Amino acid sequence: MKKLAKIIYFFGLLLCVLRVHTSTDYVKLCHLPVQEVEKEVEKKKSQGYGIDHKDSKGFTLLAAAVRANKPDIVELLFGAGADPALNGSAMMEAKDTNMVRLLVANKISVNSTDKDGQTALLRAAAEGRLETVKALVEAGANLHNKDNKGQWAWQRARKNGHIDVAVWLEGRKEIGRIKVADGLLDIVFKFLGALIKG
Repeated sequence: MKKLAKIIYFFGLLLCVLRVHTSTDYVKLCHLPVQEVEKEVEKKKSQGYGIDHKDSKGFTLLAAAVRANKPDIVELLFGAGADPALNGSAMMEAKDTNMVRLLVANKISVNSTDKDGQTALLRAAAEGRLETVKALVEAGANLHNKDNKGQWAWQRARKNGHIDVAVWLEGRKEIGRIKVADGLLDIVFKFLGALIKG
Protein backbone atom coordinates (compact mmCIF):
# COMPACT_ATOMS: atom_id res chain seq x y z
CA MET A 1 0.00 0.00 0.00
CA LYS A 2 2.88 2.39 0.81
CA LYS A 3 4.43 1.69 -2.57
CA LEU A 4 1.16 2.55 -4.35
CA ALA A 5 0.86 5.78 -2.32
CA LYS A 6 4.42 6.74 -3.29
CA ILE A 7 3.72 6.05 -6.98
CA ILE A 8 0.55 8.16 -6.88
CA TYR A 9 2.38 10.95 -5.04
CA PHE A 10 5.27 10.88 -7.54
CA PHE A 11 2.84 10.87 -10.50
CA GLY A 12 0.98 13.85 -9.01
CA LEU A 13 4.25 15.75 -8.56
CA LEU A 14 5.27 14.97 -12.11
CA LEU A 15 1.97 16.32 -13.45
CA CYS A 16 2.38 19.52 -11.41
CA VAL A 17 5.90 20.06 -12.72
CA LEU A 18 4.82 19.44 -16.32
CA ARG A 19 1.87 21.82 -15.96
CA VAL A 20 4.02 24.62 -14.55
CA HIS A 21 6.72 24.01 -17.16
CA THR A 22 4.31 24.07 -20.10
CA SER A 23 2.01 26.84 -18.89
CA THR A 24 2.25 30.31 -20.29
CA ASP A 25 1.62 33.53 -18.43
CA TYR A 26 -0.07 35.61 -21.10
CA VAL A 27 -0.02 38.78 -18.98
CA LYS A 28 3.80 38.67 -18.96
CA LEU A 29 3.84 37.83 -22.66
CA CYS A 30 1.88 40.99 -23.47
CA HIS A 31 4.70 43.17 -22.18
CA LEU A 32 6.92 42.04 -25.03
CA PRO A 33 7.11 43.97 -28.32
CA VAL A 34 4.27 43.16 -30.71
CA GLN A 35 6.62 41.30 -33.08
CA GLU A 36 7.62 38.93 -30.27
CA VAL A 37 3.98 38.34 -29.36
CA GLU A 38 3.24 37.60 -33.02
CA LYS A 39 6.01 34.96 -32.99
CA GLU A 40 4.60 33.44 -29.79
CA VAL A 41 1.11 33.29 -31.32
CA GLU A 42 2.48 31.43 -34.33
CA LYS A 43 4.47 29.13 -32.05
CA LYS A 44 1.35 28.33 -29.98
CA LYS A 45 -0.65 27.67 -33.14
CA SER A 46 2.03 25.26 -34.40
CA GLN A 47 1.86 23.45 -31.03
CA GLY A 48 -1.87 22.96 -31.50
CA TYR A 49 -3.11 25.73 -29.20
CA GLY A 50 -5.95 27.87 -30.50
CA ILE A 51 -5.74 31.66 -30.43
CA ASP A 52 -8.35 31.60 -27.64
CA HIS A 53 -6.44 29.15 -25.41
CA LYS A 54 -6.38 30.09 -21.71
CA ASP A 55 -3.13 30.34 -19.77
CA SER A 56 -2.40 28.89 -16.33
CA LYS A 57 -4.20 31.87 -14.73
CA GLY A 58 -7.33 31.55 -16.85
CA PHE A 59 -6.60 34.42 -19.25
CA THR A 60 -6.90 34.26 -22.99
CA LEU A 61 -4.13 36.14 -24.75
CA LEU A 62 -6.72 38.74 -25.78
CA ALA A 63 -7.88 39.32 -22.19
CA ALA A 64 -4.24 39.59 -21.08
CA ALA A 65 -3.50 42.14 -23.82
CA VAL A 66 -6.52 44.20 -22.75
CA ARG A 67 -5.41 44.02 -19.11
CA ALA A 68 -1.93 45.19 -20.14
CA ASN A 69 -3.59 47.98 -22.18
CA LYS A 70 -1.86 46.96 -25.41
CA PRO A 71 -4.20 47.95 -28.27
CA ASP A 72 -1.63 46.96 -30.91
CA ILE A 73 -1.58 43.40 -29.56
CA VAL A 74 -5.39 43.38 -29.27
CA GLU A 75 -5.66 44.34 -32.95
CA LEU A 76 -3.08 41.68 -33.87
CA LEU A 77 -5.12 39.02 -32.05
CA PHE A 78 -8.40 40.01 -33.69
CA GLY A 79 -6.59 39.88 -37.02
CA ALA A 80 -5.35 36.39 -36.13
CA GLY A 81 -8.92 35.24 -35.50
CA ALA A 82 -9.62 35.73 -31.79
CA ASP A 83 -13.26 34.73 -31.25
CA PRO A 84 -15.41 37.42 -29.56
CA ALA A 85 -17.72 34.73 -28.18
CA LEU A 86 -14.82 33.09 -26.32
CA ASN A 87 -13.31 36.34 -25.04
CA GLY A 88 -16.17 38.02 -23.15
CA SER A 89 -13.98 38.40 -20.07
CA ALA A 90 -11.69 40.73 -22.03
CA MET A 91 -14.19 43.58 -21.63
CA MET A 92 -13.87 43.36 -17.85
CA GLU A 93 -10.15 44.01 -18.16
CA ALA A 94 -10.64 47.26 -20.16
CA LYS A 95 -9.39 50.20 -18.12
CA ASP A 96 -9.91 53.07 -20.55
CA THR A 97 -12.43 54.33 -23.09
CA ASN A 98 -10.28 53.65 -26.15
CA MET A 99 -9.94 49.99 -25.23
CA VAL A 100 -13.70 49.71 -24.61
CA ARG A 101 -14.36 51.17 -28.07
CA LEU A 102 -11.80 48.85 -29.69
CA LEU A 103 -13.41 45.80 -28.09
CA VAL A 104 -16.94 46.92 -29.00
CA ALA A 105 -15.83 47.51 -32.60
CA ASN A 106 -14.67 43.87 -32.64
CA LYS A 107 -17.96 42.55 -31.24
CA ILE A 108 -16.93 41.82 -27.64
CA SER A 109 -20.07 42.00 -25.48
CA VAL A 110 -20.28 44.76 -22.87
CA ASN A 111 -22.68 42.59 -20.85
CA SER A 112 -20.65 39.39 -20.37
CA THR A 113 -20.56 38.16 -16.77
CA ASP A 114 -17.97 36.31 -14.75
CA LYS A 115 -18.54 33.63 -12.10
CA ASP A 116 -19.46 36.32 -9.55
CA GLY A 117 -22.07 37.86 -11.82
CA GLN A 118 -19.88 40.88 -12.47
CA THR A 119 -20.01 42.75 -15.74
CA ALA A 120 -17.49 45.27 -17.03
CA LEU A 121 -19.83 48.05 -15.87
CA LEU A 122 -20.10 46.63 -12.34
CA ARG A 123 -16.32 46.30 -12.09
CA ALA A 124 -15.56 49.76 -13.52
CA ALA A 125 -18.10 51.35 -11.16
CA ALA A 126 -16.67 49.51 -8.14
CA GLU A 127 -13.17 50.70 -9.11
CA GLY A 128 -14.29 54.31 -9.64
CA ARG A 129 -13.41 54.56 -13.34
CA LEU A 130 -15.98 57.17 -14.42
CA GLU A 131 -14.84 57.60 -18.04
CA THR A 132 -14.84 53.83 -18.56
CA VAL A 133 -18.32 53.62 -17.00
CA LYS A 134 -19.54 56.30 -19.43
CA ALA A 135 -18.02 54.49 -22.41
CA LEU A 136 -19.60 51.19 -21.35
CA VAL A 137 -23.04 52.78 -20.93
CA GLU A 138 -22.63 54.52 -24.30
CA ALA A 139 -21.78 51.10 -25.81
CA GLY A 140 -24.97 49.57 -24.41
CA ALA A 141 -24.02 48.18 -21.02
CA ASN A 142 -27.13 46.99 -19.20
CA LEU A 143 -27.77 49.18 -16.16
CA HIS A 144 -30.20 46.56 -14.81
CA ASN A 145 -27.52 43.90 -14.24
CA LYS A 146 -26.79 43.00 -10.62
CA ASP A 147 -23.88 40.96 -9.32
CA ASN A 148 -24.38 37.72 -7.36
CA LYS A 149 -24.71 39.77 -4.16
CA GLY A 150 -27.69 41.64 -5.64
CA GLN A 151 -25.90 44.97 -6.13
CA TRP A 152 -26.20 47.33 -9.08
CA ALA A 153 -23.26 49.31 -10.45
CA TRP A 154 -24.31 52.55 -8.73
CA GLN A 155 -24.53 50.72 -5.39
CA ARG A 156 -21.07 49.22 -5.79
CA ALA A 157 -19.63 52.63 -6.67
CA ARG A 158 -21.24 54.27 -3.64
CA LYS A 159 -20.16 51.42 -1.33
CA ASN A 160 -16.52 51.88 -2.44
CA GLY A 161 -16.60 55.66 -2.00
CA HIS A 162 -16.77 56.58 -5.69
CA ILE A 163 -19.50 59.15 -5.29
CA ASP A 164 -18.88 60.77 -8.70
CA VAL A 165 -19.52 57.43 -10.44
CA ALA A 166 -22.56 56.67 -8.27
CA VAL A 167 -24.09 60.12 -8.89
CA TRP A 168 -23.47 59.87 -12.65
CA LEU A 169 -25.08 56.41 -12.79
CA GLU A 170 -27.99 57.46 -10.60
CA GLY A 171 -28.64 60.31 -13.02
CA ARG A 172 -29.46 57.91 -15.83
CA LYS A 173 -33.21 57.51 -16.42
CA GLU A 174 -32.96 53.73 -16.26
CA ILE A 175 -31.43 53.87 -12.78
CA GLY A 176 -34.22 56.11 -11.56
CA ARG A 177 -36.77 53.53 -12.69
CA ILE A 178 -34.80 50.74 -10.99
CA LYS A 179 -34.65 52.64 -7.70
CA VAL A 180 -38.39 53.42 -7.77
CA ALA A 181 -39.27 49.81 -8.63
CA ASP A 182 -36.93 48.48 -5.93
CA GLY A 183 -38.45 50.85 -3.37
CA LEU A 184 -41.99 49.81 -4.34
CA LEU A 185 -41.06 46.15 -3.99
CA ASP A 186 -39.76 46.81 -0.47
CA ILE A 187 -43.05 48.47 0.46
CA VAL A 188 -45.10 45.60 -1.02
CA PHE A 189 -43.04 42.95 0.79
CA LYS A 190 -43.29 44.82 4.10
CA PHE A 191 -47.06 45.12 3.64
CA LEU A 192 -47.39 41.41 2.79
CA GLY A 193 -45.22 40.48 5.76
CA ALA A 194 -47.46 42.55 8.08
CA LEU A 195 -50.56 40.87 6.62
CA ILE A 196 -49.14 37.40 7.16
CA LYS A 197 -48.13 38.14 10.77
CA GLY A 198 -51.71 39.34 11.16
